[in-house]
Amino acid sequence: MRQLITIVFFMLALLPYGMQAQELDYDMVVKSEDDVASFEEYLVYLAWLNSPNAVQMQHRQNIANIQIKEAKLGFWETFTPFINYQFSNSEGLQVMDGQVSENGQIIGAGQANGLGVGVSFRLLPLFTTKHRVAMAKENAKMVVSDVNNNKLHLRAQVLGRYANYIYAQKTVEERTKTESAASENNRLVLELFKKDLAEFEDVNSAASTYHKAVEERLRSELETRSAKILLEELIGITLDEALLSYNGSTEMDK
Repeated sequence: MRQLITIVFFMLALLPYGMQAQELDYDMVVKSEDDVASFEEYLVYLAWLNSPNAVQMQHRQNIANIQIKEAKLGFWETFTPFINYQFSNSEGLQVMDGQVSENGQIIGAGQANGLGVGVSFRLLPLFTTKHRVAMAKENAKMVVSDVNNNKLHLRAQVLGRYANYIYAQKTVEERTKTESAASENNRLVLELFKKDLAEFEDVNSAASTYHKAVEERLRSELETRSAKILLEELIGITLDEALLSYNGSTEMDK
């Protein structure tokens, strides 16, 4: 019994190590056109493709990568080559009565030129380059994090607005059925009223129910159009164009 308890305790102790949280693949948050498997995912793909914010994020990533390369070049600031060029001009000594110098030549005007090449060495860039590269890499990671956060936010927006649009469409269908039933009921009540088989209050009640159903149907249609506009704001094209494009791409895959 004690051995059984020991085995169970050992298995329970190892259980957390076998249960690891699944890491989110941000490439699957916004799938590529080839990986899209549903119309909803295609709408997310279109929204990211046509999003000005996504374009801005791409520019920020490009800048971050350039900054990493620039930081790595800081090592060469340790060495600074230089060229030193000197030029001098002397008018010499004036010689009177044919005086000559000690070496037998007349002292006259002359020029002196000098050219020096060298390299200066600075210690500070040697120690700071590593940190500057690390800072640039951390900045690049922050940009990637912003990109992933934008993907998550945009995906939630697109799927949420698409769900609202589908709900609005279903509501229009139900309200249309209700209107049709109210219209038929109103017609029957009028027929009964003409035969003195219904009261005037019944006619008013049936007419009121019918007009309310019409109002509800019109309101639902307006909400459907509004939901469609909000969705199209994100995807950059009309929903009909998106559906046509999606159907065309799926037909090509077949």
